[in-house]
Amino acid sequence: SVDAAQHARAQQLVAVGYRRMEGRNFGGAREAFAQALEIEPDNAAAQRGLSAAQTGQTVQGIAGVFRR
Repeated sequence: SVDAAQHARAQQLVAVGYRRMEGRNFGGAREAFAQALEIEPDNAAAQRGLSAAQTGQTVQGIAGVFRR
């Protein structure tokens, strides 16, 4: 069970993850969301964020191939 402090920390990490995604730092965002999920595995916002960051990183990688 997650206590209030752990929940607050997970929420903080989710916020960091979304800020990193806004800055196109998908790897950093994935780390933040993954840390949030270690604390609070059922955190839906962290689950959605992790999925979006993984997708963004994949798209970024594919786009990089075409920029060469």
